[in-house]
Amino acid sequence: TTSSNAEAATSTQLPSLFSGIGVYFHNVSEEDQKRLKRFIIAFDGDVEKQMTHSITHLITDASTNKLELNDLIKDVKCRVVTPNWLDDCVSEGRLLPTEDYLISLS
Repeated sequence: TTSSNAEAATSTQLPSLFSGIGVYFHNVSEEDQKRLKRFIIAFDGDVEKQMTHSITHLITDASTNKLELNDLIKDVKCRVVTPNWLDDCVSEGRLLPTEDYLISLS
């Protein structure tokens, strides 16, 4: 029946886990970026190719130079976190607080 088909389609939809989240990758391997981009897009987030005001999270390696990061985000208000934040959000099936994943900028 039509209603059964509609219910089946609805139950297979992915949650909008990253709705309203704009991500920019910096100093993250191509392999990791490709994998993480799939998660972000599948869960309703956006991946930007450059830093813009729509970026809410800059994803970078913890070893990235702090001066480089400060220069990169100087005009953008966003959280700077490790890729583990994205992985853990997907594993938990919910948006996790970023505190445990933040990269110090000082």
